Order: sequence, then C-alpha cells, then structure tokens
Amino acid sequence: MKKLTILIPKIKPPEEPDIITNQLKNIFFELEKQCEINLIWMIFQPEKFNEYKYENSIVLDYHQFNNAIDSIEKIKPDLIITEVRLGINGIIFTKAGNHCGIPVITITPTGESEFFSQNYSAKSNFHLLMSDKVIADSSKNKGPKKFGMLRYSLHRYFFLINTLKKINYSLFDLIKFFMLYPRIQIFSKSYPALHKITSGNLNICFNKHWESRLLDANFCKSSIFLCGDPAFDKLHQRIQQQKNSKIMDSKKINILFCPTPMHEHGWMNKKEEYELIIKLIQKILELDDVQISLKIHPSTSSYEEYDNLLKSHDLNIPLFQKENTIDLLQKSDIMITYGSSNVILDAVLLKKPIILFKNSMIPDLSRLSDKAIILECSNINDLHNFISKIITHSISDEHFENYIKKQIGNFDGKNSQRISNMMLKLIRKNSL
Repeated sequence: MKKLTILIPKIKPPEEPDIITNQLKNIFFELEKQCEINLIWMIFQPEKFNEYKYENSIVLDYHQFNNAIDSIEKIKPDLIITEVRLGINGIIFTKAGNHCGIPVITITPTGESEFFSQNYSAKSNFHLLMSDKVIADSSKNKGPKKFGMLRYSLHRYFFLINTLKKINYSLFDLIKFFMLYPRIQIFSKSYPALHKITSGNLNICFNKHWESRLLDANFCKSSIFLCGDPAFDKLHQRIQQQKNSKIMDSKKINILFCPTPMHEHGWMNKKEEYELIIKLIQKILELDDVQISLKIHPSTSSYEEYDNLLKSHDLNIPLFQKENTIDLLQKSDIMITYGSSNVILDAVLLKKPIILFKNSMIPDLSRLSDKAIILECSNINDLHNFISKIITHSISDEHFENYIKKQIGNFDGKNSQRISNMMLKLIRKNSL
C-alpha cells in the first residue's frame, strides 16, 4: 500500500496532552506497523503560528487557509479523522471530506455523556462564549483578550461559512444552516451535542452508550464500529507489566486531588470554584497522617493562576499539570475529585480508591459516577471519615468489570489494532 496521508483537524496541538491525542497516537502506532503514514495536524488555535514538525508529522495553522476545501486540495489527504461531536470542526471536515470524496472517520468522546436542562446548557454556553480566556488556548506568551472566546468562535464560524460557500451552499442554504445548528449546540440537553451532519464514512464509538446515541441521531448503522477506547491500550499493557506500585505502604496517606476544570467550561463561577478547591485542601490538611498534591488539567487550566491561588493561602503543596497522571496515581493512595474528569477512569483502571465530592455548588455531573465503585461525599465535614473509610473500601470484580465495560468497552490493549484494521479496510474500499 502507498504511503497514507492523514489529516487531523484539532483544537489543541499534538504535543499538548489530552485524551483525544492519546487515542490517535495509539491508533497511529498500530497503523504504522502495516503501512507508512504521513500525519498532518491542522490546529485551530486563536493565535497564528508558523508551520512546524512534531514527531515525524507536520503541524499546520488553520489561519493560512480560507476554508477547508482549499486545505484539502493542498494537502491531498487519503483520510480525515475528526470528532463526532456537533462542533465547528466536525461539521467543517465531514462536509468538506464528503464534497471532495475523501473518506472521513469520526471518533466519539470517552465514557458516557452528561445530560443537562436546556436552561443550564444555554447559561453555561453563554458564560463560556463571553469568557476572555479561550478554552484550550496553547499560546505561551499571550494573555486573555476582552471577549477572547467570542472572537475566536466567530473566526472559526467564518472559516465554516467559507467552506459551505465553497461547497456551493446558497444564501438560503446558509440561512437554514445557521437557524438550526447553533441552536442545537447551545440548547442541547446532552454534552456533547450530537447531530447526523457530523457522520463520517466510519464512526468509531467506544461503548454501548455512544452506539445508542449515534443510532438515535439517525447515523447509518453500517457506518458504526463499536470497540473499546484506544486511549487506555498502553495502560492495559502497563498494568500487566507492573501491578499497583503503591498500596498504603507509607506512614502518610498520599492523596492526589484532581479537580475537573469547571469554570473553564462555563459550568461554575471561577471565584466559587477556587474557594471550593481551597476549602477542600485545607480540610484534608487538618489530618496529620495525609499529604496532598494538586493535579490540574494539562491544557485547559492555568498553572500560573493555580500557583498564585495556593501561594495566596500559604498552601505549600505540590502542583502538577503536564506530568503523567498515571505516574502520579501509581505513587498515590487515594484520588479525590469532583465533576466528571476522565482521570476518574485512570484511577478506576489502576484500582485506586476514589472520593467524589458533590454538593449544591457543583453541577451534578454524573456520567462517570457509580456508587459501587466511587465513594460520594456531599458534606465537607465528612471528608475525614471518608478518607479513613476508603482505606478498607473494596470493589468486587463483577462491579469493576461492569463499570469498565460500560465506560470504555473492551479493555484488553487491542482496541488501537482493531481500529487501525478498520481504517485500512475503509481506505481500500474507497480506492476501488
């Protein structure tokens, strides 16, 4: 087979750690065993940057193109991989790929969906849109700009409009389009929003939940491929090679606190979230036999802001951001979190005890909750008892296996291989 050129439109650059990049890198690792590949990452960041190389791939700035059709004609990809969620990138590249006759593969998010009221979805999306800080902004030297997220969103929408015009959308078609899809995104009761407009030639989903969501959204059944989440393939191999490296063997209980980035997504007020984080840390530190570290989101959160927050309250505890979460978890005894961060899945797979803090301040994000697996604490004054209690908390093999099957599907280290085989089948079929 000839060398395959794969176009990956994405918001964050490939060197920024996130679960989508992890999924794709694991898939590409398996794909390279069967053929030579040329990876082109088209990155949708708010600031312009120069083209550069990263691990034998090329990273392009979307600003250098007027629309997706022009980029496809220049890059000449054999395949496009994007997310299935109803977002600007998903719409742009499924429409552009279909127009240019390039097969498109979509991947679903990890775990299950969140479900909100329409009022809450609209409110949180409005707060996010009016934010000065652009979520997932990877620029190192640029500070927030007034209405930064709104400016960024409008620029991407112009890229979408130019793409639709290039596909020969009439003015009437554009009006119909913008009367429908932004409304679905803003008022969707599910997070992330979904619509069949983002369906690819092959839609890869990682659990039964997402298979059902795709079918309910009228995705063609024959286009859906159900398998496990490739993000955890290497973790499976790692677990087989070295079982839990630390299980309560020190004089102090090591706690890893991993807050979900709530205000960054418009789900909480920043001041309220920071107050909650400080209160939780201070409450934990009242115990003599514990030590705590704070691990924030690797790209969405601001290290500088959290560092200043800890210093302003004289909290001298380790602060982590870019460090490997698995390495940190293996050196920890307990993980404490709130919300629905994917680090919950890492901790469950490592069979680390988890305390999920929930109260009226925190939106009820429950996609990863399971009381048979995770202890839920709703009162900060009960936290000490939960920390003592969780040391002896055990999970049955049946509950563990059911949870894993529900959230990430197969967990056998072979999902990347299955997906790479399906990708090659699609490319061969398209070349006939």
